[in-house]
Amino acid sequence: MKHLLSNGHFWKLTLAFNLPNGIFNSWIPFCSVSFRSLGVDEVTSGWIGFSALLISSLLSIPISWIADRFKRKLKLFLQLANGLALALYLILALIQRGCISISDHQLSIAVLYILSIGAATCINGFIPIYYELASECAFPVDESLACALLSTLNNVFGVVFFLLLLIPALASDSEWMVWTCVGACALAVPLLFFMKENYYRLDVDTACTQTDEEYRAVAS
Repeated sequence: MKHLLSNGHFWKLTLAFNLPNGIFNSWIPFCSVSFRSLGVDEVTSGWIGFSALLISSLLSIPISWIADRFKRKLKLFLQLANGLALALYLILALIQRGCISISDHQLSIAVLYILSIGAATCINGFIPIYYELASECAFPVDESLACALLSTLNNVFGVVFFLLLLIPALASDSEWMVWTCVGACALAVPLLFFMKENYYRLDVDTACTQTDEEYRAVAS
C-alpha cells in the first residue's frame, strides 16, 4: 500500500478510470430522470440503460481480445475510447440543452440509444484494459491489491454522485447529470496523457516464457 500511495502514475490512471466509470454507472440508473426533459418515458429509458449496460459488457470481450494483440498500446486504446466517450456525451448534453434539435420523436429515441450504447461501450467496455494497465503500473505490487483499490474508489465516486442528489436544486434539475459525465471524461483526457505507462510485469512474463522455450529446445 505504501508503494502504491507513492506511485503517481498509478493514481493518474486510477482517477482517469474512476471519474468517467464511477459517474457513468451512477448516472445510468437515473437516465429515466435525465431523459425526462426530452419526452422519453420511463420504460423506454429503462430499455436504453439496460441495452447500454448489456451490450457494453458483451463488447468488452472482443475489445479485450483486440487489445491483447497490442499488449504495449493499452494507453492509446484508453485515450481513444475516452475521447470518443467525451464526444458522445457532449452530443447528448447538447441535445438535452436544446442546442441540437431532433424533431422526429422516434429518431430522437434511436439517437439516444446510439449515444448511450456508444458511451457505455467506451467506458464499461474498456474496464478490463484499465485493470490490466493498472496491474502493470502497480508492479511489483500484487495485482489483487491494485485492482481492489481501483474498485473501491470506483464505488466512492459513485456514492459522491448519489449524494449530490440530496441537494434540492440538483434533484429538481437533471441536466447537470450528463454535463457531469462530460466533465469527468474531459478530466480523464489530461490524466491519461500525462500518465507514463510501463510494462515491467509483461517484461517479466515474456522473459520467463522465453526461458521456458529455450529450456524445452535444449531438452529436446
